[in-house]
Amino acid sequence: MILSLAPEWAVHYSEFWDTVKTRNHWFIRLRYIAIILLVGYILSTNLLLGFRYTNDQFISLFSSAFFLLLYNLVLEIALRKFEISDGRFNLLHFSLIQITLDLITLFVLVHYTGGYESPIRMLFIFHMIIGSLILPGRVIYSIAVLVTVGFFSTSFGEFSGIITHQVVAGYKSEPVSANFNFVLLNSIVFAAVILTSVFIANGIAAELYKLEQQLVTSLGKLNKSEAEKEKYIMAVVHELKTPLSAVLSYLSVVTGKILGEIPKPALERLERAEIRANEAIDMINDVLHVSRMRLQGQMNSTSIYFRDLIENSVDKFLDTSAAKGVELNFVNDLSEEITIEGDPFLLTLVFTNLISNAIKYTPHGGAVIVRAYRFSKEIRIEVVDSGVGIPKHDMEKIFEDFYRASNIKGKGYEGAGIGLSIVKQIVESHNGRIQLDSPSGFGNEENPGTKFTVIFPLKNF
Repeated sequence: MILSLAPEWAVHYSEFWDTVKTRNHWFIRLRYIAIILLVGYILSTNLLLGFRYTNDQFISLFSSAFFLLLYNLVLEIALRKFEISDGRFNLLHFSLIQITLDLITLFVLVHYTGGYESPIRMLFIFHMIIGSLILPGRVIYSIAVLVTVGFFSTSFGEFSGIITHQVVAGYKSEPVSANFNFVLLNSIVFAAVILTSVFIANGIAAELYKLEQQLVTSLGKLNKSEAEKEKYIMAVVHELKTPLSAVLSYLSVVTGKILGEIPKPALERLERAEIRANEAIDMINDVLHVSRMRLQGQMNSTSIYFRDLIENSVDKFLDTSAAKGVELNFVNDLSEEITIEGDPFLLTLVFTNLISNAIKYTPHGGAVIVRAYRFSKEIRIEVVDSGVGIPKHDMEKIFEDFYRASNIKGKGYEGAGIGLSIVKQIVESHNGRIQLDSPSGFGNEENPGTKFTVIFPLKNF
C-alpha cells in the first residue's frame, strides 16, 4: 500500500497541488543548472586547480552527471503528463522519488570526490531544505535521519578501511582519512546542520501550510454561509410572491370593473398599485433567478445575437423614456453576426437594469445614450446619461448589495440597492467586467451624469 503523504485538508484542494507541481518544476529546472555546475566543477578543478582524478573517479563522476541528466529528462516528461489528482500516487510521491534519486546520486558524487573531505557534501543541506518545503515533516525527518546515518556509515567505513577512501590528489596537502577527530567532528557537524536545516525549513513550511489550511477552512465556512443565505433569500422571496399574486388578482378584479364602476381618481390609484404589484413580482422573479445562479451556478446558456439583445433591451424603454421626457438614443456599431454564449435572461437583465437606472436618475429634458461597439479584442456597451451622477466617495461601494448612493437618499427615488450588485455578478459570470465613470462627460455641473461600460472579451464570442 502506498504511503499517504497529503494532509486531509489538501486532498481536494487544487491550489495545494498546483503549488506542489510548481515546486517540482522548480526542482527539475535547478537540476539542469546543477548538471552544468557539476561538469564545470570536475573540469575546472582538474584543469585550473590541478586536482588529479583517477580513471575510476572520472568515469564515476561523468557517469553520475549523465545519469542525473537522463533521469531529469524522464522526470520532466512525466511531470508534464502528470494529472493533478487525489489518487493513491500523487505529486508528493513524485517529489519523494525526485529527492531519493538525487540523494543516491549525491552519495556517489561525494564518495568519488573525497568522501567526508568533499566540498560537494554541503549539497545534502540544500536538498534537505527543498525537501522540507515540499514533503510532510515525518517524511523529510526520516530522510534526514537516513542521510545522517548514511554519512556516518560511509565516513567511518572509510576510516576503518571497509570502504576505499577516494583521495583527490591536489585537494589536501596532507591526508586526513586516518584522523579520527576530523572524521568524528565533521560527521557531527554535518548531522547537526542537516537536522537543523530540516527543523527550520520544515517549521516554516508547516506554518505556511497551517495558514493555508485555516484559509481553506474559512473559505469553506464562508461558502457554506453564503449558500445558506441564498437558500434563505430564495425561501423568503418565494413566500412573498404568494400574497403579492393574491393582491394582484384582487386588483385585477377591481380595475377590470367586474365588481362595478368606480370613481376615476380611485381607479387611477388602483391601476398604479396594479403596476407596482406587477413590478414587485417581476423583481421577485429576478431575485429568484439570480439566487439560483449564485447558489447552483444555473445559467441557461445559448448562442445569442448580441446586436439584437441590446436593441431589444433599449426598445423596452422607449415609451418609459418618452413619458418622462428623457431622450433615449441607441448607437449600434456591432455587426449582425457577432454572437455570445450566455443566458439571454440574465444578460437582458444587465442592460435593462442599467438603462432603467439611467432613465430613472435623469431629470426631464435630459438624455440617455446606449452605444454598442467593438474596441480591439473587446465588445463594449456604454450606457451614458445626463442624470444626477454618483459621488466619487460612493463609487467603490456602488456594486455592493443594498448600497445606494448618498446623493439620492431621501429624494423619492425608489429601489432596494441590489440592482447593480446583480448586474456585476452576471457580467462576471459571463467572463466580462463593468466600469463606472461619473461625471459621464455628457452632463453638466448640476447633473454630472453617469457612464457604465460593460466589457466582454471578443474571444468568448
